[in-house]
Amino acid sequence: MQKILLTLLLIAVFAICGCGSSNDPAGQKIGSGKINIPVYTIEAPASGTILGLISEQGERISKGQPLFAINDEDTDRQEENVTTRLAKAKADLKSMEEPAPAGASPGNLSAAQANYEAARQKADKMNNLLAQGAVSRRQAQAAQTELAAAQAALQAASQHNILLRPSSPEAINSQKQLIEQLQTEQKELREKQLQNEASSPCTGIITEKAAENNSTAQAGQKILTITATDTCTVTVNADTALAAKLQVQQPVTIHIDGYPPFPGYIQAAEKTTITVFSEAKPEDIPGGSTAEILLP
Repeated sequence: MQKILLTLLLIAVFAICGCGSSNDPAGQKIGSGKINIPVYTIEAPASGTILGLISEQGERISKGQPLFAINDEDTDRQEENVTTRLAKAKADLKSMEEPAPAGASPGNLSAAQANYEAARQKADKMNNLLAQGAVSRRQAQAAQTELAAAQAALQAASQHNILLRPSSPEAINSQKQLIEQLQTEQKELREKQLQNEASSPCTGIITEKAAENNSTAQAGQKILTITATDTCTVTVNADTALAAKLQVQQPVTIHIDGYPPFPGYIQAAEKTTITVFSEAKPEDIPGGSTAEILLP
């Protein structure tokens, strides 16, 4: 009787174990590998003068933090010219749609001159701060736009040929088309300027600084080296059957002895070689540490 009971108990145990082994590998270990900490080389995106490079070797920076910009004088000159033309075109459109009454004054010339001078000083200041890395390019561009508008207002106040009657619908439509064209040109030039800016791809430490602020750089020249602090990769070899079930972007959990587990995801899967990426690594985990990769 005892043998029968023991046999039935073993059968029940095996049945329970069988139910637990499904195709769902949740909690299953994928494999073990070494922590690899990425090192990023930041290159000059274009040739020109380096602006705003105020960071120093050993400094900690955040992901997305602006690092420096390359001063493309030709593009900057074109953008300034288009911004000025756009401001004048908008002022002209307003005059065409709302002509001044007969005998109207061309405007308060002294006030327009004062506004222009204030806008010019502000734009100069913002450009200097941009070169020092104290403001963003967008802030400097906003000041340049204000200057262009003030210049257009000054020109309008200085003119004596004020329109006394509305312009034709055709002339107004043509002016609107000119404004749209200039707005497109301005957008393209400003996007080109933004492409000449470099930002940090990670949170990390500047481990090398190969150039100085206001020096001349060539496109592709190394400017900075950044070692990530919270980013890492782990490459493991998985069981063939398990590897076939894994997918890129699939979340995983990374375990290292003596540290709390942290999340990651499968970045690449080449047959049984699985590469895991994480931006949540505790900063005190050194490179080369052994990590276990588990399915959550």
